[in-house]
Amino acid sequence: MLMELTKENLIWKEGEKDWMPVSEWSEFISLFPAASDIPHDFKVGLDFTAPEDLNPLERDETNEAGLIFEADDEFIPAKEPPVELTESKECEKFEEGPPSLPPLPVDEVEEGEEVEFSEAFHSPPDLPPDLPPIPVESNDDDATEEVVEGIEAQREVEAQKYEAYDSQPEVHDEVKEDDEFDESESDHDSHFELSHVKFYVSSAVGLIAFLVFAGYLWNMFNTDPVAYGLAKSDREAIIHVTQQKYQNKIIHKIRPTRDLSSLWLGANYPGEGWSILRLKTIEGRYLGEAPVELLSQGSYENGLSYFNEIEILEGQGIVAGEYKYTLEFIPGGLLLRWNMLLRKIPLIGSLISSPADPKKQILEGKILLSPLSHKAFEKKLKGYLQTLDKTLIQPLKERKQRYETFLGLLDQMGELYTNTLNRISKGNTIYLFENEYNKQIGPMMRDLIIDSHNRHLSYLNLNPKLSQGYQELSEFGKEIGELASYMVTQTKKYNRLDRKSSQKLSKIMDARVKVIFEKGMVHVKDLNQSLEKYK
Repeated sequence: MLMELTKENLIWKEGEKDWMPVSEWSEFISLFPAASDIPHDFKVGLDFTAPEDLNPLERDETNEAGLIFEADDEFIPAKEPPVELTESKECEKFEEGPPSLPPLPVDEVEEGEEVEFSEAFHSPPDLPPDLPPIPVESNDDDATEEVVEGIEAQREVEAQKYEAYDSQPEVHDEVKEDDEFDESESDHDSHFELSHVKFYVSSAVGLIAFLVFAGYLWNMFNTDPVAYGLAKSDREAIIHVTQQKYQNKIIHKIRPTRDLSSLWLGANYPGEGWSILRLKTIEGRYLGEAPVELLSQGSYENGLSYFNEIEILEGQGIVAGEYKYTLEFIPGGLLLRWNMLLRKIPLIGSLISSPADPKKQILEGKILLSPLSHKAFEKKLKGYLQTLDKTLIQPLKERKQRYETFLGLLDQMGELYTNTLNRISKGNTIYLFENEYNKQIGPMMRDLIIDSHNRHLSYLNLNPKLSQGYQELSEFGKEIGELASYMVTQTKKYNRLDRKSSQKLSKIMDARVKVIFEKGMVHVKDLNQSLEKYK
């Protein structure tokens, strides 16, 4: 870094008290000749005004009027040879740096008294004396004022720093003296704040609990019951029942939804509880082939109970028709428990009356589970029963009659065989039984077996269950015919039939007839039960 050195520049060296211009140092006088020896155009440091047409010098041109000053403390004149500085003790002191400032004034402290200093307090660094004001040319008043103001502002800032350093220990001492008082006061404040927080939290929790309980009671007594999925007339009937006054007697109605997937119970009981509902189809009053039994349960509140989960105990599913139901109602809930608890208190219990009878009640009735009206259902049920009679009831009756016919032929065959044994003495003469069998029993037996087999084939694809019934019937007739053939074969084995052999064959025949007869009666019983479902 290079700078121009003039006689007005201030220089300080070790051992001097203040900064002085270059012109007052003997070491640098020879560097600046007298003003009379300098040409007019290159006067430096004199009071003159440069002409307006003077062109500025380029940076690479030589400035003969001034000196070049480098940052490494070497001074180079423009044309004169450099001045050699002799080594001395003063130069050695100069290399060590400027002198330190005198110590700050401190209050006198008596001997033996301890002085406390803040750890944050540090003495200001050693600095050289303040520079004197910069001389300013008289022809530039505005620039002079700005420079003076800047210097004064800088001095004010430095003065404030020194004042802060001086006042800091006193503040520290005051804070240290009040430490014990602040700690005790802070403990008291924290304890006071904690007690207030606990009070506010407990108050808020109590208020929330009260609001929740009040909302529960309000919702219980003021919420209108809502039943969805019902026809308009059924919904109005349910709501009407819930609005009737309870007088120790439960008035109720049960209505199905439009899709028959769930049920609604409406009652005038004012409390809460649980409902268990059982339903069973009434014989001959439903549109299905087999009876149905259902079971469901639900909670009761606001006068309503919703049965949306229905268990099928018997049958394939819910069918349209009339059902007989049994409703088991069990009172319960929070309000009833609270009322019963208060009634146990001697003084309060006499003043409280139970809003409802807490005993379990059994209610019965009939209900039509159908999206149709009663008139439309009756018309549809009549047509269904006619179709059912033709497609299911008549085949059942026919099969029952044929089983009874087979059993009659079986009994007739047994009597014919026993009478024939009593009249013959040789086994070969059993042909008498065969002749009578072919005349009286065989033709009818053969016709029933063939017709049953044909019906089995005709219903095989249309109604597999009915086809299986006719197949069992034809197999039963074949079994009777096989018994007759078996007894003829066994009788022919005896050349001579005495009383003992005749009794033996008669017992075999009776045992076989009994087994087949019991089997036939089982089929007849099953058919009777099937017919009872459609009555």
